Amino acid sequence: MKSGLSTSAPQGRSIAQFIAARGLWVSIAVSAVFANLTGDWIVLPGMLAMWSFWRFLPTDEGPPGLQFSFSFHLFQILAGVFYFGVTQRPLMGHQAPQYHLMMVYATISLVMLFLGFLAGNKIMSGRRPPIEQLQFRVSLKQLMAAYVMAMLSRDLLTLFSDRFFVLTQPILAISALQMGVLYLLFRRLFQEQQFLLVLVILMFETARGFTGFYASFKEPIILALIAAVEILKPRRVGHWVVIGSLIGAVIFSSVIWLGIRGAIREDMVTNAARTPGDRLAFATRELGYWWNRDWDNKLFDVDALANRVWEIYYTALVLDRVPSVLPHEEGALIGGALRHIVSPRFLFPDKKDLPSESEDVRKYSGVYVAGREQRTTIAFGTVAQSYVDFGVPWMFLPPLALGVFLGLAYRWFVTQIHFEEILLALLAVAFWSNLMPYNIAWAKLMGKLLTSMIYVGGLAVIFDHLLYASRRREAGSVVGQVR
Repeated sequence: MKSGLSTSAPQGRSIAQFIAARGLWVSIAVSAVFANLTGDWIVLPGMLAMWSFWRFLPTDEGPPGLQFSFSFHLFQILAGVFYFGVTQRPLMGHQAPQYHLMMVYATISLVMLFLGFLAGNKIMSGRRPPIEQLQFRVSLKQLMAAYVMAMLSRDLLTLFSDRFFVLTQPILAISALQMGVLYLLFRRLFQEQQFLLVLVILMFETARGFTGFYASFKEPIILALIAAVEILKPRRVGHWVVIGSLIGAVIFSSVIWLGIRGAIREDMVTNAARTPGDRLAFATRELGYWWNRDWDNKLFDVDALANRVWEIYYTALVLDRVPSVLPHEEGALIGGALRHIVSPRFLFPDKKDLPSESEDVRKYSGVYVAGREQRTTIAFGTVAQSYVDFGVPWMFLPPLALGVFLGLAYRWFVTQIHFEEILLALLAVAFWSNLMPYNIAWAKLMGKLLTSMIYVGGLAVIFDHLLYASRRREAGSVVGQVR
């Protein structure tokens, strides 16, 4: 039995080590360029924080998933600065009088989450010694079969979700499991350099995403990007081409989605009986119409994507109304979120849904935005909720506490699960994917975290221990035969 993680782990660490060694001066240079282009100094501490993620976050799981997740989260906070610096096109966020201050608060909140994570990980490291790490030896066919089974199970449960609300948690758990298996599948394909099959799966997931109400195609591309980063060798140009292609794919598909999603959603509402094939044909026709638009209209959709990534406008308006117009809520928002997530629907079938985040945006930003009446919601994330609840400086305590919890949980799972593939699937769905979003509410964030940790994490630990016990028995049997 081998110690350490897989043979690919040093490759995963190589990119983190590369950035840690050379990223400081690159961060300073990038900061100087964009500060000069935009006159916004926030980019300097932001880029230094991003370098710190790659320098100090643990890499013992192999893929730099934590570093990527924290960096992507920070990029969403700073996206408006980068976009304006490159295009000189102002975004909606620039219209908020205190957008810069909200960026500062959001960056500090993320840094507090980062410091809390390091503290929790350090505390648990002293209490949990390292364990033997093994290969699961799962075949590519088995991974493919598990991915298809999880996808079909989720689709089947979704058909009945409108009538049986108790299925909400199982659907979330199976969705998380599907994403974990999909990441393992991408990881294996990249290690074996089967790029064509990666492309086929991504095209399939993108097609599925364009037949739904929401942009579900982004997560698979991001998982593929993390898997690609693990095998990245900084001195190989071809590897950078793969990384750039995946980044370009998620940007390009997101721009198209924003350009045609209105027509797709209207068609779904008015033609509910359409088959998936009909919906895909409709989306393809809309794509053709979009492609034939003039360049100015396409640039409008690019601006829309930048606004979607840099969701700072409504949260920045909160600073103008709280506490000058509305008082701080003294923990009511976060308290309500905690009460909601500790009351699972299968135990409390009559539990009411949380109010739409759009209602919070309307109340605290003073802007009447689209809501459930239009089958949508405008995000009101953790930073804004923490500010509304506590103000400065106490608003930074919740992300710090969450970071400590995540650091403790991360190290516990790393020192509890023996098999690399099981561990990485869990980390992908329980940690990496949940740390990426910036503008997500406390209830959604904690709900996804606990669902993935309890359902997927619990199943992972049980399955891992059963498999490990079986492997030990096999090893003992072989030793007995040799004697």
